[in-house]
Amino acid sequence: MEHKQVFEIIGYFDEYWVDGKYIGVKRKSSPDGLKMGYGSKLECILDMDIKLDNNKIIKKGTAVKKYQNPLCGKRIKN
Repeated sequence: MEHKQVFEIIGYFDEYWVDGKYIGVKRKSSPDGLKMGYGSKLECILDMDIKLDNNKIIKKGTAVKKYQNPLCGKRIKN
């Protein structure tokens, strides 16, 4: 089955969770890999501080779950 792109992709973002709580996102211009959403789930301990778009800072050494998602813009007409 072929996947058809319906929306224009204008960027990407990483979603961060700590102890099961949503903390925020960090926007980026290119993806880290091909997988998106739950398939891109990464559980790790941060090796540096991360400043999120909402100005929260996740400190080095914190265990996080990270998901990568596309940032969609307007609908592409057929």
